[in-house]
Amino acid sequence: MDSVLRQDYANRETIVVSDAGSTDGTRESLAKIQAASPEGFELVTVPHTGRSAARNVGWGRGKGNIVFFADADDVYHPDYLAKAVEAFAGENVGCVCVTGASLIEGNGMAPRMLKLYSLVQVKSRAESRFKPSWAWVYSRRALEATGGFDERLDQAEDKDLFERVRKLDFEVALVDGIHWLHRRPDTNAKYFRKTLNGGASRVAYLAKHKDSLGFVRATGILWYLCIAVAVEILYPPALLVVVAALLAALLYRGVAMASMVWRDVAHKSDLLLYPFFALASHTVAAVGCLIGLVRYMASPPRPTRRAQ
Repeated sequence: MDSVLRQDYANRETIVVSDAGSTDGTRESLAKIQAASPEGFELVTVPHTGRSAARNVGWGRGKGNIVFFADADDVYHPDYLAKAVEAFAGENVGCVCVTGASLIEGNGMAPRMLKLYSLVQVKSRAESRFKPSWAWVYSRRALEATGGFDERLDQAEDKDLFERVRKLDFEVALVDGIHWLHRRPDTNAKYFRKTLNGGASRVAYLAKHKDSLGFVRATGILWYLCIAVAVEILYPPALLVVVAALLAALLYRGVAMASMVWRDVAHKSDLLLYPFFALASHTVAAVGCLIGLVRYMASPPRPTRRAQ
């Protein structure tokens, strides 16, 4: 909230939508910030219906032609909004992708691995042509044309909205560099719990887009493990080949990463550990996808007026 209120773009209105289902004192904290803020902001409380619905309430109440959706776990540089608004140069620009990096807190295994992952992401963007697949700043015209966020989605809802805007032939502008920081979990338990829940929630997005291949990719490591078990049962000597292929893939990923960031990493041992951490992360996300699939099949989400 502090980083949002400190934006150096003056011609703006700030609307904060608070979910009534919050149990951690969010409403009280926002009231204190509102009282202490020189500019103030409009505080709106909505029923416990999910973040996509809350965002739709927010942009629906606003009056501006450009809408910036701030996420609760992000910290924005003071010039974020000004740079995003400047990028709306063409008449047909529907959204702006403003790139950033991770905000790492803590010194455990997960924070160290996430710091390494963020470093690789930033390096990759600098060395190759980055193609946006998401955005958090939209023209009101694009939001009205698409209906905004799909209220059935609580994961990948940003990607879904971005894709629908692109399909309507709106242009996407890019503001490269590091203009905001995404706060990452500071313990292993928090990270893997978030990864599990994210995998489960993503199923609704995959189902909406009928992306069966995406589901297979998301759960690929589990299929690989099933193959390993089948090989062990049918022909045990071939299990060595299956294990060797997995180790070769991990080695390849580790070498590729090391070649990019070797000079920037203080603890070189992290480069050796990261492929195994990534494997564990993929496995947890895959389990989450299977849990999400069972939930989805048991009670698929109902259509809403915002679902397009």
